[in-house]
Amino acid sequence: MQKILVFLCLLSAFLFAKDLDVNRIKQGDFTELKAYLTQLKSISKQRDLNFNEYQTLARFGIGGSNREFASVYFSKLSPFLAKEFGDLFAEYGIILGDENKAGVKAEYDLHRQLVFWFSGEDVRDYKQIFTKKAYESFLFFKHNATFATKIDEEGQEIRNCAYGDAGGGECEFIFKKPVKAKGILTFNADFSLPPNEVGACDYPAYFSTFKTQDSRLEFINDGHIVLDKREYYDKFAQLLPKWYKNGLGGSVGYEVEVEIAGIMPWSFSACAAGKDITITNIKVGKKLQDNPNDRKDYAKKIDKEFNMYKLELNSTDKYVNLREKPNGKILDQIPTAKSDAVLLLNLNMSLWEVKGVSEWQRQLGFERAEFSGYEEVMGQEWIKVLYFPPSLSPKTQTITEAKIGYIHKSQLVMGDLP
Repeated sequence: MQKILVFLCLLSAFLFAKDLDVNRIKQGDFTELKAYLTQLKSISKQRDLNFNEYQTLARFGIGGSNREFASVYFSKLSPFLAKEFGDLFAEYGIILGDENKAGVKAEYDLHRQLVFWFSGEDVRDYKQIFTKKAYESFLFFKHNATFATKIDEEGQEIRNCAYGDAGGGECEFIFKKPVKAKGILTFNADFSLPPNEVGACDYPAYFSTFKTQDSRLEFINDGHIVLDKREYYDKFAQLLPKWYKNGLGGSVGYEVEVEIAGIMPWSFSACAAGKDITITNIKVGKKLQDNPNDRKDYAKKIDKEFNMYKLELNSTDKYVNLREKPNGKILDQIPTAKSDAVLLLNLNMSLWEVKGVSEWQRQLGFERAEFSGYEEVMGQEWIKVLYFPPSLSPKTQTITEAKIGYIHKSQLVMGDLP
């Protein structure tokens, strides 16, 4: 019987929503709207609103399609909604234009912050959720997450959230108990700006992303898993392919199962935003992708943006020797007469080794990155290089045709630094 009643309520609410008379609302007659919202309120006490019901409710929020009610929204409609149905809107994180006067209960602040941080930075100003998957994730977080806390300088427990004057900031949410999820963890090595040049709007050369098909965790997708334990480093350092640890560009992905403790979304400028995922455990399955860059991948990016990685030969000899290690065995002889046809890349720059620790190791949480200028990294006598030899088809030249070795810096011209 109860299921039948719920079905009838749903059907009635759906039909009623289709028949809402917009003109009557514009004229300040909220009779039909009140009846409809009363039904939604009743339904919400039995279960979560479905996505269609949520969208109809969000239509009347300050970020919704309330332009159709612009003539009465702030003067009549919003005050009416805040007074009669303020809790209903607040439960789903929907902001009303007159809510400051009506007041919003503290118990609903979590819902509002979830909508703000996880609706996507490109639509955050609209203050609502636009996809069904994101809405499912909102409901899961609403029931299973809470604000993370920290102890401030005065010894008081406060939320681990901070907000900037320009609208940016960060806010950490934790689950009431760790949530298990399967997904793909991808490590990316990209010839981007070196660590000492990375600004608010730049991507680092090494970054990772996590994706899951679990719709409950849509909010987490494309986040960065924080690898902050030595056991994590030891696990992945053994698994990552040799080319990755040699400083080459590309991506490698693994099937993983993680226990997620929480997530901290952050945004510090109009062009910099992300999500840091904290975990309590990770199990690594099979390798799903192993994609080192080919010559065309390097050439496309380096020629246009990151010339500091590019090297040129500087010798009057017929050949420049490519050695296995500094002063070691000769691997190949690079013809200086064909210098325009070769591609030489500075792996010292991509590895960014400081005190024996390279950037890929710092990506895995080996230790915190230390600031270092170009002197320590670029001042070495021998430069580790990636060498693509002359080819009749450079656009199709694969990494298997390239060689890694060392060239003395006296025989090279370094690319322009930023």
